[in-house]
Amino acid sequence: LTGFRGGREVRPVPDGSCDLTAHVALDACAAGAGPGAVELTDQRTALGRLGVSGERPALALAASDPAAYVRALAAAGEAAELTARGGLGDFGWLLHRVG
Repeated sequence: LTGFRGGREVRPVPDGSCDLTAHVALDACAAGAGPGAVELTDQRTALGRLGVSGERPALALAASDPAAYVRALAAAGEAAELTARGGLGDFGWLLHRVG
């Protein structure tokens, strides 16, 4: 378990004062799951399935509703950061199907 505050590593304390990250072997988390119950993928793919996209909004929106365009542009920038190749988009995800 590792803690982060302000971009720096700190002592992990689960009191809300810092972000916590747990480093685990994803294949160990999948142990014992039945066939087809788990899937290893990357964050870019997982978020894409949830509809997260870093695509820029249509430029026509800037003319018709400038405030909405700026909000959509900011959201696209955040999504692009979360899905960037060579960056956060490469983080591994373990999907475990239930039900």
